[in-house]
Amino acid sequence: MLVHRVFWNPDVRRVRAVWRLLAQFTLRLVLLICAGAAASWLIEHAADDEGVRDVLGSVARTIVEPLAAFVSVALVGRWLDGRGLRSFGLRIDREWLADCAFGLILGALLVAGVFTTLLAAGWIELRSASDANPSLLPIALVLVLSAFRCVSNGFEEELGDRAYLLRNAMEGLRSRIVGHRAAALVALVLVSLFFGLGHSRGEYASWLSTLNLAFLGVLLGISYLTTGQLGIAIGIHTTWNFFQGSVFGFAVSGEPPAASLIGVAPTGSPLVTGGAFGVEASVLCLPAIAIGIVLTVAWVRWRRRGLSIVVPSVGP
Repeated sequence: MLVHRVFWNPDVRRVRAVWRLLAQFTLRLVLLICAGAAASWLIEHAADDEGVRDVLGSVARTIVEPLAAFVSVALVGRWLDGRGLRSFGLRIDREWLADCAFGLILGALLVAGVFTTLLAAGWIELRSASDANPSLLPIALVLVLSAFRCVSNGFEEELGDRAYLLRNAMEGLRSRIVGHRAAALVALVLVSLFFGLGHSRGEYASWLSTLNLAFLGVLLGISYLTTGQLGIAIGIHTTWNFFQGSVFGFAVSGEPPAASLIGVAPTGSPLVTGGAFGVEASVLCLPAIAIGIVLTVAWVRWRRRGLSIVVPSVGP
């Protein structure tokens, strides 16, 4: 009986949160491996040119990664959580689209603010168009592929690493001692730290880049907890990445863009410019995200006529 209760919560009649998280993570990983291997085999036999294979590989990853997140959350959410995708923040309606539009604008403005500050202070300088666009592909095609990739990445990480993880972490932490609000706060901190650490493996990553990205996770998590929807988070995530790399030419989490509309070269201290990691490793990133949190809270208060944690928690 005790072993049974370790896996099963009889009060809400479902598998406990930790096992739901493990099942979703495992299924997502299996889908990524299987689909990725199949895509690689098809590309290898479909194209002889290495450049074409690289493009097809990028497109394949852009499709496979969000698909794995979508299928794993849909299946595990239905079978083990007893929830549909709408419950995880994908209830697409006019309000969701308005939130997404706000997120898209906010993500772009935050990055533009950092870029403008760096340029005005002389900490970066503009490069020539040829230096900004080293790719052999047409710039328009590269930008379209990059935009597709940013949307894909935003959807994948916000559904799988924000909504599913954050919601189940809240429920796993909730108990007779830890209430709903306390569980939400602790889960937000833990999931945000996980988000920051998940981007700390590159050679250019630093303690500051990890801290900045964890703080960005707080912004994205707050938008989900206070709306119950992923519109704002997906919007911010999409343009945050797209404007860093494809518009302004910064590296995105240490990965340089294939091409960009504007090219930049850092001239100031890496502590200010972010160096090879990009502006996510800059001290200017923290105040930008803080402004983003303030504006997001103001938007939610205005649209919902109040502010509260609206993501329900029904027990571990």
